[in-house]
Order: sequence, then structure tokens, then C-alpha cells
Amino acid sequence: MKYCFILLSLFMSGCITIHNPIPEGYVGPLATIDDSFKVYSSRTASMFYIQKIDGKNVLNSFSKSYDASYGKNGLLVTEGHSHHLPALKTKLSLSGETVHGAPIGYILNAGSNYLVRGDIEFEPEDNKHYLISGELSKDRSAIWIENLKGDIVSDVVLVVGDSENSKIIPSSQYVRNISHTVNVTGDKKQDRESLFSKISGGESLALVTEKVGKPDVITYNKANFFTGRPSSVDYEYNGLGKVRFSSHDNKAENVLRVFPEVGISLEELTNPLESSGLTLQHVAKEYFKKDTLSEEELDKVAEAIWKNRYTEDNYTKDAVAWLIKVIGKQGNSRYYNLVNTLNNKNLYDNKITKYASKALKVLKPSSLNQFKYAD
Repeated sequence: MKYCFILLSLFMSGCITIHNPIPEGYVGPLATIDDSFKVYSSRTASMFYIQKIDGKNVLNSFSKSYDASYGKNGLLVTEGHSHHLPALKTKLSLSGETVHGAPIGYILNAGSNYLVRGDIEFEPEDNKHYLISGELSKDRSAIWIENLKGDIVSDVVLVVGDSENSKIIPSSQYVRNISHTVNVTGDKKQDRESLFSKISGGESLALVTEKVGKPDVITYNKANFFTGRPSSVDYEYNGLGKVRFSSHDNKAENVLRVFPEVGISLEELTNPLESSGLTLQHVAKEYFKKDTLSEEELDKVAEAIWKNRYTEDNYTKDAVAWLIKVIGKQGNSRYYNLVNTLNNKNLYDNKITKYASKALKVLKPSSLNQFKYAD
């Protein structure tokens, strides 16, 4: 894909002048907007960030991650960033893209480098906290601004397929006609569990605590020089799970990873299985530890498998493999047709077909009461 050359040129570009969006002497209302990211592997992530404010380049998670990754032998060190800006109508240049820890990553993954960019006008409310979010895929890529409840509160920048031309559409049109995974302002109430399950990489400590409050337990993790693991801080929430933050001087900064607490009720099962990447991987491994799951719960597992069967994210591929192992462990032949469909090396990743083949050894062929999935 030709996007890879654009991204490669960005990584190799020289220094640029960074603009402070708060004018000197400004004493008016302020708002905060966090960049976000989704980690795919130790070398790849997707990032959603503000590139420019009123046409001027600003510091963001992309530039900070690029600097932090320099000299790390291709490893991608993701860094979050919070933009503090006047609560006035502002022109924002948004960018969502696949990011690699080294330029060679763009060449080796030329078919899965995605990019969406565009300008929107946005007027944040005084003292409110927002998040840049989006999605990247071969079918469509989009980027928008959402509030702490996960509601889209801006227009959406959209690229369809391989097109290099983005278009700006209202959030209501995006949700109604294109995506069913996000919410428009005021559409529904978000409870604490739902807010926790939607916490994104890169979110600031301030935004997380606005969403779910103060933690029940705080754990400080020291850096490990030999493994290269940086220091971090874990915020544990009883009944919800754990959020791991990057840290500086033992102070939590930005979200690195979320570990949901896995329950056994259908309600507790739903939200975590709607996640992806590292979070879904963690959830899948936790469900594999359980001895018994109901048919309703297994249907949710099967839905998560089917939804993510074509994923390009390595962590999500591993999660799907673990979820297939969950089906195999339960031995419920209601899912034989589903697993048998996944046992196709021409259509699915080798890891997925490997565990589908293993699960078929314990599932009996059956045409009765089969789990129904969309073709």
C-alpha cells in the first residue's frame, strides 16, 4: 500500500517547530484532549493524535513515541500526550495511522499500513476532558473526538478502502451507516464497568480517574535494566480490573495496558469480549482457566472468535487462538461447525487454524443446535 511511503517519510523527516496552543498571557477557559494508541506488538501500534492546532504543528504521542523509540532496535516505545488548549472553536488536524518502531517496518508490512488524516473544527467545553479515537482497517479508517463516556462529540474523518482522499461526515451518519461499535452523544448511559472496558492506551491518569474514580490498590513496578522493561504503576479497581500506567518518579502518567477482571456472569462476560489486542488476549487466557461455562457464555466466546477471525493484530490473533481453546476445553459440539469453518489455511492465519484443528479432535460432528454465525 502506498501509505507506507508517506509514513516512512514522516519517520525520516527532520525536526519541526512545535507550537504551544495556549497563547502567552491567556487566562480564559481551558480544555484537555488526550491522544490514544492501540498496541499490536512490541514493534507496531495504531496511533490517533492531533497533528496540528490552527495549522501549526504541536507535540503529540506520535512525535514523543518516535523520539522514545530511537535507538531501540526496532522496538516501539509508545508515549501518551495530553493537549491543553483554550476552550474555543479551533481547527484541529487529526491523524490516525499505523506506526512501527523502525522505518523497515513500513516496508515489511506494506499491505497493512493505514492512514487517515483530515481537519475538523471543534469547540471543547470549559474544563472538559476528551480523547482522540478511531479505527484503522483495510475496509475503512476513521478518526474522531470522544468525551469521557465514549460518545463521539465531533465530526468524523473517514477514508474508505484504499482511497487516499478523506471526507468529513457527521458523527450520526458514521454511527448509523458505517459503524456499530461507537456511540453518539446522549445515545445511552455508560456505566462504570463499560467505561473501564473502553479505556484506551495513551489515556492520561486524569482522564482514567474521571471515568472510573480512584483505585483501591496502587502497585509500583520498578524498571528492569536487563529486560529493558520501564517502570510502571498499576491501579487496581475491585470488580473491574487493573490499569497499568507509564510512570516518572513513581507518578502514573499514561495508560500502557488494561487487565479486565473476568467474571462468570453473562453481563460481566460481554464487555471484555468486545475488546481486542492485549486486553482480549488477557480475557481469553482468564476464561481458559474456568472449568465450566454456560452455553450463553460460550455463545459470547464464539461471537468474539468470529468477529476477530480476520484480524491482522498479533495480540488479537493469539486471543482468538485462546478462545478456540476455550471452546475445545468445554467440549460443546454446538460449536463444531464454527471451529470447522476456521480450520481453513487458505482463509485464516496459521495460529487460528492450528488451534481449530486441535479443538476439532474433541468436538463431535453435529448438525443439531449449532451456533449460528453470519456468513
